[in-house]
Amino acid sequence: MKTNSLVKFVLKNSTAVLFVLIFIMFGLIAPRFFTAKNFQNIMSSASYIGIIAVGMTFVLLTGGIDLSVGSTMYLSAVVCGKLINEVGFPVFPAVMVSLLVGLLVGTVNAFAITQLHLIPFITTLITLKIVRGFGLFITHSIAVNYPDSVTLMSTSKVLGFIPLQICIFLMVVLIASVVLNRTRYGRQLYAVGNDLESAKKAGIKSNRLIASTYMISGMLAALGGFVTITQIGRVNAG
Repeated sequence: MKTNSLVKFVLKNSTAVLFVLIFIMFGLIAPRFFTAKNFQNIMSSASYIGIIAVGMTFVLLTGGIDLSVGSTMYLSAVVCGKLINEVGFPVFPAVMVSLLVGLLVGTVNAFAITQLHLIPFITTLITLKIVRGFGLFITHSIAVNYPDSVTLMSTSKVLGFIPLQICIFLMVVLIASVVLNRTRYGRQLYAVGNDLESAKKAGIKSNRLIASTYMISGMLAALGGFVTITQIGRVNAG
């Protein structure tokens, strides 16, 4: 009986179990893997991926897909760099503009999907190419470098010990968790993703909800792009 329960538990939580096994394997191969410093480095390096994944979660909950997040990251980071280097914008306003760029890309996706009724896969694939091409046009395929005021942010610590990138990621996760689990908006997203037609019959404005998820995805992709440039200090055209 206990064996059956254990098997069911492993099968039900296979992803988490596999994750733990991989961690144990790395720990056995490299003893320094299980150190606080190493976990901090992993979290810092992967924080931008986590931020983008949160935005993608909203889209996936409605049964959609957003392939344009990589290009959105690139364009928003390019715009941020150009504003700082060539226009003389302070860092914070430049970041706000880059977030608006991501929001704009998400809005274009949302309009095409909800109003023109195009397939999300095709829509975001087209957006991926257009946005990437526009970014290359702006930069003339030349890498954009960022000043020390940006790159030094990667060494900033919140409360004296939490890296800024991790703090941003945790804040995004916390806000998203509250929105999805504690608000009517979140419950409606689950309803739309579970059964679109039933959600419409229940009076849920599905098009507005779906549109909002692509806008959130675009904005968080832009935020992920900024987190990335604080770490690497430049955006390559390739």
